Amino acid sequence: IEPVEAFETFDLNSVQEAFVTLRAAGDGLWVAGYVAYEAAPPPSTPRSGSATATPTLPLASFIAFRMRRILPPPPRPGPVPALPWTLDWDAERHAAAVAPIHTLIAAGKTYQVNLTTRTRTALRAAEKLYALMLWAQRCSYGALLTNRTRTIASASPELFFHVSADRVVLRPMKGTASIFQGHLPVGIGHGRAQGLRHGRHRRARLIASLAVVTPAAEAGGPPTSR
Repeated sequence: IEPVEAFETFDLNSVQEAFVTLRAAGDGLWVAGYVAYEAAPPPSTPRSGSATATPTLPLASFIAFRMRRILPPPPRPGPVPALPWTLDWDAERHAAAVAPIHTLIAAGKTYQVNLTTRTRTALRAAEKLYALMLWAQRCSYGALLTNRTRTIASASPELFFHVSADRVVLRPMKGTASIFQGHLPVGIGHGRAQGLRHGRHRRARLIASLAVVTPAAEAGGPPTSR
């Protein structure tokens, strides 16, 4: 509540300005928003103009508020009828997109690529979809962003980073064991931590994940920002 600053852009070259604008708004604010996948295009994509195929979806959009209101989790929704979803890609286009990724992995150029497409349906009850996502994921971090033209529903078990004084907490998804509802008894949590520490494959993925998120945490907002 009490919005004090807003930022929105469709331009790749202006995405970084979102964080400059939010920092300039002052300490102690609550910020809601997102950065789209298209804000980090492949290196071959010219960094100018709009990178998104959906003109109504900005590459970055944030609003800063002076206060927050804590709401209870949404109740578990009842069943909903199956929706007809349509993929933007057919099997041939998907195979054509996957093939160069296999080549890059085999050549040692990368170890992972996030390949995404869109799937579409007609949906009127965004709040119910959001509640279904939270209950299905049993996760600790969710967001429902709405305005007059769009709605974004997200449910994730991942804590990117949390800054408190001189302590930074990260709970990345890569290289981690699954947990139920974000909480484990101490003994089980310790056992899974040991599995991560001594498992070569999981340890490698965890290190790769930390290499991505640690610089972002170090360059994060002021300690009093949320």
